[in-house]
Amino acid sequence: AAFKVVLDYNNGAVAMVLPQILRELNCSVIPLNAAPAEIVMEQDDSTFQAHLQEMGVITSAVKAKIGVFIDSPGERCFIVDETGTLLSHDQAFAVLTHLALSAKKGMVLGPASTSLAFSMIAEQLGGRFVPTKITPGAVLRAAQHSETVLASDGGGGFCWPDFAVSFDAIFTVARVLELLAVSGTSLGALRSRIPQVTHRTAVEFCPWEVKGRVMRTMMERHLKDRVDLTDGVKVFVDDGWVLVAPDPDRPEYYIIASTRDAGHANRLVEEYSQLVRSVVAEAAPQAEAVVET
Repeated sequence: AAFKVVLDYNNGAVAMVLPQILRELNCSVIPLNAAPAEIVMEQDDSTFQAHLQEMGVITSAVKAKIGVFIDSPGERCFIVDETGTLLSHDQAFAVLTHLALSAKKGMVLGPASTSLAFSMIAEQLGGRFVPTKITPGAVLRAAQHSETVLASDGGGGFCWPDFAVSFDAIFTVARVLELLAVSGTSLGALRSRIPQVTHRTAVEFCPWEVKGRVMRTMMERHLKDRVDLTDGVKVFVDDGWVLVAPDPDRPEYYIIASTRDAGHANRLVEEYSQLVRSVVAEAAPQAEAVVET
């Protein structure tokens, strides 16, 4: 594939390995920040986003097929399409899902919180989207299944189990270029074909000792409904689902709705946020009573 590629190495050691691989793939590389450094300074979020947008401008200006920012460890990447548009992690995962399943039928794995769009893409292409627990480690453990063609933590980490069960940005770049060459399509074209769904998220405070009660309340409320218990409780509704899941590290609950109808997603998030708040409120007087006795 005689593609032009913009690569921001973030001064990581990847700059010592990837150029040779891309030369063998007959790619023309425009390198950014390619001098490996012992210490790579972290940028605050606004500076980093501006940095990525700048990479997008360069990608569009030089008419490159793709622009990629790779983090210093070489595990995660941020992708820009040929129009210079920075893809969100969900958009990048969706585009790569389309490429992977078009080339080989099988399973795509991602966190249970991942948008409804992924199930729709997989179904269109004769594959399956299988939810995992939300943590990156859980995604990689599940990726060992023999039918898995792609797995992602939803945060820029992509795992191709036919190569290695790990998040590998170097292989991701090579595989995406290969799949683009074979398919004859572009990232921008695939981005425009991502199914339109509404994905809403809210976070509610929940003391550690009340987390189990929230789960029990959810299960009791939906005994006869179709649910998925991969991580938290996901309740399926007519045009999507709502997920109520505990944060593993903080006294919080995530309420996530993914539906075809925007209004429905908003209503579901509010309804289940209120459920968490009410369970927490009911538990508070009982906790105080225990302390007093």
